[in-house]
Amino acid sequence: MIINYDRLLDLFIEEIIPPSYENVKLGNKVFRATILENNNLSTIYIGFNNEIINPLYHGEISIINNYFIKDNKIDPNKCLFISSHEPCS
Repeated sequence: MIINYDRLLDLFIEEIIPPSYENVKLGNKVFRATILENNNLSTIYIGFNNEIINPLYHGEISIINNYFIKDNKIDPNKCLFISSHEPCS
């Protein structure tokens, strides 16, 4: 897969970082994650740390949980997972 780094930079600047401000104001941490389609890097889900709901819902866990709860038609093998920080163990 050829990665479009301009698209990834735009993704962080336009889609991942701005919603973080409101989420942090609610009492969550800044950590974010996103799931993209491999072929065109279009956003499927953007997730965030949601510890005020559940202390286990770090950004990565929250988005993976939401991906599998929703009626998802996209095969996980055709997706790209990106985290704003090194994922928690």
